[in-house]
Amino acid sequence: MSKVIVKVKIGEETHRYSFEQRPNFGEFCNVVFNGSTETFNIKYVDDEQDLITLENERDLEEAWIFALQSTPTILRINLTPIQQHCSQHTHQQHKVIHNAICDSCNQTIAGIRFKCFSCPDYDLCETCIFNRHSVHDPTHTF
Repeated sequence: MSKVIVKVKIGEETHRYSFEQRPNFGEFCNVVFNGSTETFNIKYVDDEQDLITLENERDLEEAWIFALQSTPTILRINLTPIQQHCSQHTHQQHKVIHNAICDSCNQTIAGIRFKCFSCPDYDLCETCIFNRHSVHDPTHTF
């Protein structure tokens, strides 16, 4: 498999990452977000210069196939912070509240829910996904 270069644009900054093999979505987010706790919209640029939403494993696989078919093998990603809504001068971020508990921190999952593809009932929250290798089987994909 060919190496894929991923160029991530955040505002005026561009970061470049090389991948020898396709990461799973959780690993990809860990690299792209670079440890940030801010929530982002992730979009990749397709062959028609459209911005395509990338929000799960299936989307990443499609983007990766697109990159492998491109010359050079570059996947261009745009990150935009999700805007916070202002209500009576109080800023709050609206996140989906899932009917699921994070198996690492035991809190109700708000925001992105990471579900283990190998286990019938194992979920991690946006925070704990970054420590998934220390709290769950590192061979499992989320």
